[in-house]
Amino acid sequence: MNNRLVTFSFLAQINDNSSSIKNFNDIFIPLIKVGLCRMNNDGLKDGKSILEIKHYVDNSFGLDIPIPLLSTLLHEIASQVNEENESNVFSIHADGSFLMKNYIFDDFDELIDEETANIQVVEKLFEEFLKSAGVKAKTTLLEFIDQQKSRLSKYFAKRDTNGFDKEFIHQARFFNSFRKDEKIYPILKKLYMGSLITSYLELEITDLDVKLEFLLDTNFILGLLDLNSAESTHTCRKIYELSSKFGFKLSILPFTIEETRALIDRSAENLSSTFAQKQLDPESIFSACDRNGWGKTKLQTLSGKLEQILQEDYKIYIVGNDTAYRNKAKFQYSKRYSFYKRIRGSDYSALHDTTAEVYVLEKRGKQVSDFLNSKCWFVSNTKSPIKYQQRFGYPAVIRSDTLVNILWLSNPAIQKEINGADLSSLGLNRLISSTISESLPKARVLKEFDDNLSTYAKDNIDDNDCVRATIKIAENSLGGFDDLNALANKNPEEFVNRLSELSRIKKEEDAKFYESIKSVVTEVYSKMKPEKQTIIEDKIEPNVNGYKKTISWLIYLICILITSGFLWSFDYLFAIDSFKLHPNYLLFKSASQLTILIGFLAIPLKKDWKYWIGLTIPFIIAILSYFVKSTGGNNV
Repeated sequence: MNNRLVTFSFLAQINDNSSSIKNFNDIFIPLIKVGLCRMNNDGLKDGKSILEIKHYVDNSFGLDIPIPLLSTLLHEIASQVNEENESNVFSIHADGSFLMKNYIFDDFDELIDEETANIQVVEKLFEEFLKSAGVKAKTTLLEFIDQQKSRLSKYFAKRDTNGFDKEFIHQARFFNSFRKDEKIYPILKKLYMGSLITSYLELEITDLDVKLEFLLDTNFILGLLDLNSAESTHTCRKIYELSSKFGFKLSILPFTIEETRALIDRSAENLSSTFAQKQLDPESIFSACDRNGWGKTKLQTLSGKLEQILQEDYKIYIVGNDTAYRNKAKFQYSKRYSFYKRIRGSDYSALHDTTAEVYVLEKRGKQVSDFLNSKCWFVSNTKSPIKYQQRFGYPAVIRSDTLVNILWLSNPAIQKEINGADLSSLGLNRLISSTISESLPKARVLKEFDDNLSTYAKDNIDDNDCVRATIKIAENSLGGFDDLNALANKNPEEFVNRLSELSRIKKEEDAKFYESIKSVVTEVYSKMKPEKQTIIEDKIEPNVNGYKKTISWLIYLICILITSGFLWSFDYLFAIDSFKLHPNYLLFKSASQLTILIGFLAIPLKKDWKYWIGLTIPFIIAILSYFVKSTGGNNV
């Protein structure tokens, strides 16, 4: 089992369940404490350099903690534990040497054991998933989860990144099969969040407090209009919300409006005849219309009112004239234009993307070396990995989900706007949908397949069988869409038979998978413990929790004093002189004072609430009965 997956899950648990975390540095304190505790248990109580601690911690958790950060965290831990124990039980000297006495730091072994068990379950489930489908994954769960960090690295680590062409379809479909599971999916989301948090260590991300301009791509506009996946819409609208709140400028080229309108109009014409894209591609306009219950008229309305919607609903600035940028794209940036023609397959689309990058480069006006001085970005909501070419220098284009992650990592104010649970859900769901979408063949192939379904299979196979068959084809385990299209042209009857066979195979695989994981999932449900927040809070920052408890007790004390003051003075305040003459006057007030104390103590000691209520109620009844009896039942 990979230690990094456990580390991801553990860090996410710390981040999600501790209000005492002030910045990302604090999140790594528990990891350092665990490392120190294990060193102590192994008899390693001193050393000549904190590099020895770094080596131990890095090996334990699969990290590469920067030495300056490690030094800062170690001094913070030393200050905390020495204050708590009133002696120097852990010392970090000026030369980097350290000394631990016979003191065991607060450890997180129980929590780490739980996260380890969770990861073992996930890996077991993935193994069963692959076995049921009869395939072998070429990549690991760790590589799939770590994709986002690879995308971030080119904006902060100043290096090109490779590996974007790897096949992650099996991991994406595995994660997708558990999206509605209330126990398993939170484990998967923690892996995504933990991977993102570790990016903070490895990419040296600094605080961002600059104003940026975001030039929006066609697919970003589709996301705003809810014409991509639900995850895309969430991401794009979140960028709009953050831009409105933090003063980022949103802009769009007339060229992009042309391209967006043409795409919507083309989709409107094909909407009624599309089946495969609607069922398979969560990022397609067809899938979005099916999800929202929209028809051709809705698409035509959006197309006709596009400028109005962008300006009035989203306050997007439309660039007045982009002719100069188009001309520069063709002639001054011809190498970049040629590159886009190769990867886009269309001169029109290539010119659009090059024009957008030219706008960004012109706006920047100088050489850019990192995100902080970038000024302007071409923000794309593309499902495809962005091909970063080192020869063009620092990138001008960025994916929308990558942008959200950078803003969250680098701006403490934005961290308050997006909580970790939302970010992990948003990010992982988008990673799943874009991976599935990217694995599909080109739209032209799917359109031909849709035509063949409509022509030959409509009256011979039901929709459920078509869905299962198309999913099976998309998994690339048996044939492909090109093969099925060729078969339809050659032998329509065999085409229908092949679809029925693929549907049967997929149905059997699904049944086999869910049967094989039933016992594993049941075991997970039985072992999971929901009460983790208090445990984490107490271990991360005991001083903070002690301070909170002190404040609570002060509040209880003030309430007791106010109530007691009223008790001992109400007969004076209301001039009830005869009450003071009663022979049991002091006994009644003393008993009432005791009742007040018991009642207020029941609040902080609520774990024993049955005991306190059982004691207080009879006591009050006894006091009242005695008082009434002693007065002969007459009013005083």
